[in-house]
Amino acid sequence: WADNNSDWTDIFDAGRLDHLYSRDFVAKYQAAAQFPAIDDDGISPFDYDVIVNGQDACPLEDLTMAAAPVVDGVAEVTVRFRKSACSDAPDAKDYTTVRFEVVEEGGKPVIDDIVTENIETQARDSLKTTMALIAKGQ
Repeated sequence: WADNNSDWTDIFDAGRLDHLYSRDFVAKYQAAAQFPAIDDDGISPFDYDVIVNGQDACPLEDLTMAAAPVVDGVAEVTVRFRKSACSDAPDAKDYTTVRFEVVEEGGKPVIDDIVTENIETQARDSLKTTMALIAKGQ
C-alpha cells in the first residue's frame, strides 16, 4: 500500500486489483462490486474499511508484520496495528490483527484473502466469504 501518494486511493482500484490480488480474489470482488453498499457512491461493495474493520479513517500506528512459512501454497502475513489513534474511544489504543493470505500466481506473491478478527466472537472473518455473500445479495 505504500506509494508516496498524498491523495486517498481505493485499495481495490483497478491498478491495484491488477497486481496486488489473486485472480480468485479479483473475481469475487468484481462480482460483489455489482452491489454497491452506498447507492450514491456506486463504487464499493463495502460501507466500511475492510482493513481496519470499521468506519474510522485514522492513521494506523505501531504497525508490525510477520510472515509465516508457506503451508499448502499459502503464506499468512499477520499485521497488527492500532487503528484508532485519533479517537478518544475507550478501546482506541487496542491492537487490531489482520491476516493476509498470500499465494503465488505468475511467479509473484498476491493477496488471496484478507482475514479479520471478529471482536465479539473472536472468529476469523474472510473477506472473500463476505464478497461471495454480497454477490448473492445477502
